[in-house]
Amino acid sequence: SKAKKVAEFKDDALAHLRHELKGHFSSMGLILQGCHHNYPSVRYTDPRMMKTTKVLEELAVADVIEHQIKSQQHWGLSPYLVLGCLNFHAE
Repeated sequence: SKAKKVAEFKDDALAHLRHELKGHFSSMGLILQGCHHNYPSVRYTDPRMMKTTKVLEELAVADVIEHQIKSQQHWGLSPYLVLGCLNFHAE
């Protein structure tokens, strides 16, 4: 069905993005800034604001993680920044 093909395409795209992001831990701050900057200009249908809420929550969590990494030097949290980016794109 069409919905199944769309879901498979989305899964493949996220797997590709996950693979691409593995080598960019040092750039994750810039990538997340790009997500923040571009999110208001993305056009999508969300009359109940559910996607918008989820995206903003993901970006907020990524901000907290990035703050902990930079201010407290909790470098072990660095791999989790990728999750914020992936979840942002998943929505």
